[in-house]
Amino acid sequence: MSKSGRGSAPDEIREWISDHLLYIIIGAIALVILLVVIFSVRACKKGKTPTEDRTGTITTSTESNANVTTAGDETTQTIQHPLTQASSEIRTLIETYYQAVQNKDIETLRTVVMNLPAEEESRIANSNGYIEGYRVQDVYTKDGMSDGANVVYACVDYMFRDIETAYPALSQLYVVTADDGSLKIAGDSDVIGIGSAEYSSYMAQLESDSDFLQLKAQVQEANSKALASDSALQEFAAGLGESVTDTAGSTSAGTPAEGETTEPTETEPAPQGNGETRVTTDGVNVRSEPNSDWDNVISFAEEGTTVNLTGEEADGWYGVIVDGVEGYIYGDYLR
Repeated sequence: MSKSGRGSAPDEIREWISDHLLYIIIGAIALVILLVVIFSVRACKKGKTPTEDRTGTITTSTESNANVTTAGDETTQTIQHPLTQASSEIRTLIETYYQAVQNKDIETLRTVVMNLPAEEESRIANSNGYIEGYRVQDVYTKDGMSDGANVVYACVDYMFRDIETAYPALSQLYVVTADDGSLKIAGDSDVIGIGSAEYSSYMAQLESDSDFLQLKAQVQEANSKALASDSALQEFAAGLGESVTDTAGSTSAGTPAEGETTEPTETEPAPQGNGETRVTTDGVNVRSEPNSDWDNVISFAEEGTTVNLTGEEADGWYGVIVDGVEGYIYGDYLR
């Protein structure tokens, strides 16, 4: 005996689905969206960030902030100013600069360098010519301290006279945008318009970024291979010593360049410290003045180098003696 007024179970289900079809569709869409979001997040976490590919090439980011993960995913550093490939305009500027230095073309240098120091003009014009040329390789940039400014890191091969093998180096220059919109290399700190202490701190921050350290290590490796492959280059570089003045931009990876050595001679006693010592916490430039101007790098100290203090300190910089060379190292790199 059937129950009156009630349909079969399938009819009731169809009726319920018909009455609630709109809600079912909305729920299904929401579920699909949720699944898409979950899988997207997982994919992002697994994806590689700008670091280094298997060939050892520096890969760069176009984002304003880049997350860089170290080997083994042990630590992650957020880089506020990631290393990027230089624009064609900046690359042309750097190539023009090095060509002018090579040719001792002071007039051209004055057009690409804003406030070219007179002593720099004299040093380039009177260089002894043991550098035959420069070959600009990769050029990278990081954000400068103001709009239109860039910190430029140029991988440059130095060609020495009578030496077949090129000497890889890494040079740092500061590029600004002039009032007419053209790009210029800053010749002194007045062009940058930033206090020495603030500028030094900013540059130290950039040089502690993992992408810069990776680039520097890559250039240093290429440098070591070049020396190992050519005994003439090795002998030549050893004769120059580490403490030579770089005519063509400051260096971040120990570059021999035109200019006179600053090592003590037989008639000139080696500088003495005050008895205190410090140890470098990372590879760091030794500078002739207590600031990060691009043209004052005189040497390079590897991580773990013991330096003698001279007792001088200014705006976070310490006077030091490294392998007989007297200069300055920023305090953040000493312990």
